[in-house]
Amino acid sequence: MRRKRWFWAALVAVLSIFGQTSSLARENVRENEVALVSIDNETSDPIANYEKSEVMVPMRDGVKLYTAIYAPKDKRLVAPIIIVRTPYSLAPYNNPESISLGKCYNVFLKKNYILVFQNVRGTMMSEGQFEEIRPLEKKFSSRTDDATDSYDTVEWLLENTTNNGNVGFLGTSYNGFYATVAAMCGHPAIKAVSPQAPIGDWFMGDDAHINGAFLNTVYTFGARQFRNRPVPVSEALPPVVRPTGDYYDYFLDKGPLSNLFKDFGDSLSFFNEIQNHPNYDAFWQSRCPLSKMKELGPAFLVVGGWFDREDFYGTLNTYQTVRRLSPKTDAYLVLGPWAHGSWNNLSYNHLGDAWFGEGSSRYFNEHILFRFFDRYLRERFELQLPKVHYFPIVKTDRKVMEGVVSDNLWKTAESWPLPSTKVSYYLGNHKDLRKTAVRDKEGKSSYFSSPSRPVRCVGKEMTSWASDQVTGDQSYLTWRSDLLTFTGSELQDTLKVVGPVTANLSVSLSTTDADLVVKLIDVRPDGYQMLVRWSVLPLRFRNSFSEPKAVVPGEVMDVRIDMNDIAHYFLPGHKLMVQIQSSMFPWLAMNPQTFLENPYKAVRKDYRQSEITIYTNRNHQSFISLPVVE
Repeated sequence: MRRKRWFWAALVAVLSIFGQTSSLARENVRENEVALVSIDNETSDPIANYEKSEVMVPMRDGVKLYTAIYAPKDKRLVAPIIIVRTPYSLAPYNNPESISLGKCYNVFLKKNYILVFQNVRGTMMSEGQFEEIRPLEKKFSSRTDDATDSYDTVEWLLENTTNNGNVGFLGTSYNGFYATVAAMCGHPAIKAVSPQAPIGDWFMGDDAHINGAFLNTVYTFGARQFRNRPVPVSEALPPVVRPTGDYYDYFLDKGPLSNLFKDFGDSLSFFNEIQNHPNYDAFWQSRCPLSKMKELGPAFLVVGGWFDREDFYGTLNTYQTVRRLSPKTDAYLVLGPWAHGSWNNLSYNHLGDAWFGEGSSRYFNEHILFRFFDRYLRERFELQLPKVHYFPIVKTDRKVMEGVVSDNLWKTAESWPLPSTKVSYYLGNHKDLRKTAVRDKEGKSSYFSSPSRPVRCVGKEMTSWASDQVTGDQSYLTWRSDLLTFTGSELQDTLKVVGPVTANLSVSLSTTDADLVVKLIDVRPDGYQMLVRWSVLPLRFRNSFSEPKAVVPGEVMDVRIDMNDIAHYFLPGHKLMVQIQSSMFPWLAMNPQTFLENPYKAVRKDYRQSEITIYTNRNHQSFISLPVVE
């Protein structure tokens, strides 16, 4: 009898404890059901609950990589891991007391995520040899690349941190490239990655080139990034060269492209590689990760900004490639009103004189990015997330948009691009832009492009590569005769253009090569000519990026120029404008306008003035094709 009483008393006690535990569990569930975590709703800094450790994580070949781990002080907390791999400085080094992070990470700190930052092989305090956008091995084995390093890092972290067994990667720009590569390593614990403005292809559209046209921006970027680093260093090395004064004058004084490469001698080996590979050959193709994105396991959240000067090509093509080559992978896309990386700036609200409202970055971090990682790393699959978030550019006037909260301006969809109707706007004989094809038997317009006085990319002095040039007012070009401008009539209704833009031009040259730059512009009623999208095509690549061909002077060619996607609403009272030119200097290096086997080795005598003719008649139509949605 006593034994029965003891049994039932013990059972009641156990059930009581179980009930308390269940109650606590339910409280935790209720807490976690609140998916939205505000970045700024508390005065206390959540990093105060964290501690930082610095370790050298061993890779399979014995090389050790510097890794900074930010983990909750409370060791009872079991948390997911998010990793950022970077070639850039993580200073201060050897200083575990320095644990400050950007506010954009607060959404994760408040939910006790483990945050890990690692210098990739051969950069800063990590051992080994660095290689720019290192090609991936076909099969992962004892040989190493950035995929195997990602795999080995995850293995070590799973064994040496208090985690829930789920890992994510994120990163912006070069770090976005490493997030993409991590998804290819095949580690089963990697459940989600967010490549943000990731490098996709350094020849076709990211950082170094646009459709094979060389960008002078890589001169300043590479002056530091491409430096050879013989031993681990705790401070970033200074650039080999540094432009002074107005960049327009600086690069104009430099003259031929070959002079740019001479500045570096043998100090920057990757510059020599660029100079030796002027076409889209195996060197560039092997450094493009897109073709290798097959049968990926982790969910993808690809993030980019409409006004990203550096890596918007990589954003769009990473997302589309995941959908095409890994159709079973959950693929999400976010496109906002941002310059490069501006989604990490919580106070971002404008670019130049184009204003977008307040809070777009905060909304992204709280409502989209956090929910994405919580869904897959905490396995909270009840959290619903649309596959596409996009922020259309509507009103950009400061008087209208300053102070406006932008939360309700976001739109969602289940795929990208949206279903649309292709509407063509034809270049007319009176410098007009019309929706009907030109019926005139004759019609053409010409301009002269001179390498000695290229068209400025901005209407002011440049002492840095300012991001606001991608929305800059183009009215400063009104007086120039070395370009063509075609303007539409005042719009009566809103024209919603959402998706990729294509220019189809009939053109001839007086020389054997030249660049063709096409710009789409929104002319506001206040006179501001806002640049919406532009692209360039060196005509040597009109048929093939791998096998360039000289232009036959005087021969009429039909040329197609694909531009990156937009989501821009042209409002009533606004006008469409298309501008065509052959330089956008110094952003874009000047084409010699003479066909050369290797234009990077051009000397001064190779640079020639070219007459460019655009044809606008019934036999040779020139038009821009816009994806219009309801």
